[in-house]
This record gives sequence, C-alpha cells and structure tokens, in this order.
Amino acid sequence: MLFMIIIKKDKVIEDNYVKISSLEELNINDNLIVDLDFWKDKKKLLLSSKKNLALKLNSDDCMNDFCKDLKIFKLLILNFSSFKDGRLYTIANDLRGIFNYKKEIRASGDILPDQYIFLIRCGFDTVEINPEQKNTWFQIY
Repeated sequence: MLFMIIIKKDKVIEDNYVKISSLEELNINDNLIVDLDFWKDKKKLLLSSKKNLALKLNSDDCMNDFCKDLKIFKLLILNFSSFKDGRLYTIANDLRGIFNYKKEIRASGDILPDQYIFLIRCGFDTVEINPEQKNTWFQIY
C-alpha cells in the first residue's frame, strides 16, 4: 500500500487520520476519516465514539447530506476524481464563504501541481499527494 503525504505551503506535515470503512475499525485511531455513505449510515455511533472525525467527499456528493453537520468535522477531504472537474473548487469556496467553515480543507485525488495556487485561493489548506510527486510539487515555489 502506498502512503500519501500531506503538504501545506512548502512543508510536508504529518497525517494523523486513518480511513475506516467499518465499525470494527473504530478503535484503530482517535482521528478517523469516513466517507459520506458511512457517515449517513453510522452517524449516531460515530458521534458517540468521541473521535476526531474527518469526512471524505467526492464531487458528486450532495452538500445537503453533510452541511448541517459541518461543526462536527475537524477535517474535510475533497477528492478530485479528475483534475478537469472543477466542482470541488466551488464546494471549498462555498464551505469558506457561505458556511463559514474554519477548519482544515484538504484536496486529494487527481490534482496537478500547477493547480495548487487555485486550490489555495478557493479555500483549501492542504493537499494529499503521492510521495513520488513531492519534488514536482515543491518546484512550484
């Protein structure tokens, strides 16, 4: 399994979150990433766990399914299925401007280094990248 790295500005930062897809994994870490379907199905149990929760979203996920719960999530991960799909830029911008979300927003998935400046302008804080691309990403500075 390839572990991704997280960059913030010109630094690699530690990723303290672990993705789970079943309740059996609930005690694997104090910082958990869940997708929207898992969140909707297991919301009460996840809330009672008192874990730090991150929500991983795709561009086709409906904001109405999670916007009322924004205060719960310490991190939102917006997953680009294609670098050509701009919907997540709008979602990040709306999270900051309309919903006043102050916590971390992370870009993941199919993104290009030269998109970084646009990600930051739209409200992203961090980017999840393949470690093999680290030098390419840092050349944009």
